[in-house]
Amino acid sequence: MAKHWGTALRIARRTALRSPGRTALIAALIGLPVMTASWLGMISLSMSPKGEALATEQIGRADAQVVVTPHRAVKLDNQQDIDGSYLYSEDPAADDQRDPNTVDVSKLLPAGTTIAVRTASVTTATIATTGSASANYPVAVVDSTGGLSAGTYRLDSGRLPEATNEIALSPQLAKHLGLLTDGKLEPDAEVSTHDGPSYQVVGIATTPSATRSLSIWAPPGSPLSRVGADAELRYVADLPDGTNLQALQEKLLSQGVVVTPRAAIVHPGPSNVSYGGGGSAATMLVIGFGVLEIVLLAGTAFAVSARRQTRTLGLVIAAGGTPADVRRIVLAQGVVIGLAGAGGGIAVAVVAMVAGKPLWELLLARLISDIQFPVGRLVVVGVIGAVAGVLAAVVPAHSAAKQSPMAALAGRFASAGTGVRLRRPALFLVAGGVASVVIGTSWMATVYAKHQKEAAGDPGAYQGGITPEQPIALILLGITCVIAGLVWVLPNLIARAATIGRALPLSGRLALRDAARHRHRTGPAAAAIMMSVAGTAAMAFALANSFAASAQDYVPTGRDGDAVIRFNGDNTGTGDTGTVIWTAALERNVADALPTKSINRLGPVSPIGAKPERQGPQGQFVYTEPLVAFPLGLSGQDADMAASPLLAVDPDFIASLGGNGAQVAADLRAGKIVVETQGFAGDQARLGRWTDKPSAKDKKIAVSTRKPSHELAAFSRQALVGTETARTLGTINVQQAHLALTREPTEAELRTARNFLGAESALKIEKGYQSPADEALVILLSVAAVVTLLGVAIAVSLSAAEGRADLATLAAVGAKPRQRRNLAAAQAWLIGELGCLLGVFVGALYGYTARVAFGSPYFAIPWRELGGMVVLIPLCAALLAWLLTRSRLPMVSRID
Repeated sequence: MAKHWGTALRIARRTALRSPGRTALIAALIGLPVMTASWLGMISLSMSPKGEALATEQIGRADAQVVVTPHRAVKLDNQQDIDGSYLYSEDPAADDQRDPNTVDVSKLLPAGTTIAVRTASVTTATIATTGSASANYPVAVVDSTGGLSAGTYRLDSGRLPEATNEIALSPQLAKHLGLLTDGKLEPDAEVSTHDGPSYQVVGIATTPSATRSLSIWAPPGSPLSRVGADAELRYVADLPDGTNLQALQEKLLSQGVVVTPRAAIVHPGPSNVSYGGGGSAATMLVIGFGVLEIVLLAGTAFAVSARRQTRTLGLVIAAGGTPADVRRIVLAQGVVIGLAGAGGGIAVAVVAMVAGKPLWELLLARLISDIQFPVGRLVVVGVIGAVAGVLAAVVPAHSAAKQSPMAALAGRFASAGTGVRLRRPALFLVAGGVASVVIGTSWMATVYAKHQKEAAGDPGAYQGGITPEQPIALILLGITCVIAGLVWVLPNLIARAATIGRALPLSGRLALRDAARHRHRTGPAAAAIMMSVAGTAAMAFALANSFAASAQDYVPTGRDGDAVIRFNGDNTGTGDTGTVIWTAALERNVADALPTKSINRLGPVSPIGAKPERQGPQGQFVYTEPLVAFPLGLSGQDADMAASPLLAVDPDFIASLGGNGAQVAADLRAGKIVVETQGFAGDQARLGRWTDKPSAKDKKIAVSTRKPSHELAAFSRQALVGTETARTLGTINVQQAHLALTREPTEAELRTARNFLGAESALKIEKGYQSPADEALVILLSVAAVVTLLGVAIAVSLSAAEGRADLATLAAVGAKPRQRRNLAAAQAWLIGELGCLLGVFVGALYGYTARVAFGSPYFAIPWRELGGMVVLIPLCAALLAWLLTRSRLPMVSRID
């Protein structure tokens, strides 16, 4: 057996070297998916560092992280993570707190320990940007002493700040503030804070995990890096050799200090969180479809390769070889080319990963500190690719082995007839798959409807997302059955299609006849196109239904055509929470830059005398506690759930929004507050603050409830109050300004306004829901065109090589020279059209499911995208084949 395989492998190697073009084509078909999978595996691991790379990124060169908590005693969390999680008493009476700044951590650690402040984002600073504008930006503390923090940042130019009046900026923030000239930091660059002090910019540094962030780097002790008395203080420590980390950890817990050893970051413990197997099943399904794609495309090429070797294989049989020897020779070619394609794909992926590192960092906005080469995964991917190459040669090997010696020596390869019946089991498989998709989708819709009903019945309860695994499994099974059935029946379907070609022109009739006679290659090629287009069509359906759901759920931020400016703390609209600080001068500058007709201001109402304070994870918002409307008759958690903070609005502005705005405006002019939240009964509400306990002295105010309205959906969680009434209750803190415009602003006007604001997202022109369907159309058609043209090019080129004698015969009986081009174009159109039609059919099955999954109000059909796939792409394939095919043939000779 080994001897037979050795001979077959030598023949396969010789054949591969003698036909380098065909070998390169098949190897590329196998290697391209292998390269893609290998690159994705390397980039995903490199972008999510683990082990020493993660430890260096988190704590630099230190041995441990030391967290000084505001609690005098804590317990170690069993699932301690890299941030040093811990437990403390939830009973305020038993939890004795302190200011972490009063703890001298150096005295708690062993003698000889070197400590530094851990690099981390700790707070925000309000920086003057342009003109009268200012905005909040995160501040990261960085300690450059001792070199312990090396690896937690990348210094691009200059140096790290050391003095308290020095800072460094991220590249994007330096560019945003106009401090770069030809990519270099300007000499004597300075940044001023909103309240006056200026800081010298001494360097440009990048955060490894977010290279596009707008951030400030400040040294320990800087006014910009100071945190409150209840904030944790984080250090990194280089401990003396021989330190017992476990004993030190247990000792410091009793003093409210948590030590996280480097080993806990490099080798984290097992997690208690478990995930369902849906992701693994989907991954296996994708891998299976990928292997099938390789088998179909490469199998087509192997089939033609076997036919081109008919005479050589005939000599093997004439010399005493057996059909098993013939099969072995063809299979050996699958082994050789499969190994070459898989190995080449992995090699190209590795080279692309290393050589393209700067590009990947730029595109993915993250530094790659250590390129990960998962050898085990790469070997598995390579083996799958090589096995797919062997599987692609199975059917051609079996067909070649059935040839008679005389026919093989004469170079003849029997063609299939056109009179063939469709395989009923394949049709049943397709029908059963479609039924499974319909049943599974209805089942999933029922599950979602039940979940929504439960959520509506108890709006105060937390409702997490659901994943109906059983309906999804049934849907995936159905789609798999449909694909399997279509792949099985396609060759016979092509043969049946040839019987309807009598009314077609000569080129069409010849293309149908050739496709039917050589369905060994047209069937797999059309199936490969079908599968590729199915993925593209499925994405088109998913996007169409997602856009339909988004359009239904879209909440307008104001009147159509208004310019909406979002200031500090505003989160009533979509997108990031506003961080630009409102001032009258800033509002005036922006209004003058735009064709403004009138201005309407909205904002929460704070009690008289309330003082602003920093809020948010890093104190990024200047927050003043607002007045809140509480329903009478409710207390505790029920009252808090129904309560709504006051939002001051102009009644005329509310009336102009439409819907029930006129009725709401009338109530506002009458001095009432208007709420939508359930729970308000009666005609009065209590005013107070979130932190206040109910009191008989609390002010009462008239309240009116309104029905939900799409036009006022942006204010659904607020208690609306007229501006005149609001001024009698407290101070209005402007968080939104709606500028009514006389016309649509130009790009130059928008650029000027945004420059004043210093933040791109702070200004929005309300135009209603803007569907990104046009961009999606271009991307989807591009992907579908590339895949379809690839499959068509393979099938047509192989058909042309195999059908050269037929074309020579046509020329001999008087066919015009352009007939070859017309025939190639007809073949390309036929294969592309059949593959695209069936691909759209398979994609539509997923689209039917996407309607339920995305919550679309109707089954959205992307007619433009589907029309491009079914009509435009096959025509482009035909045109390309017509242009690239020579009209005149080289001389051919008869073999018999």
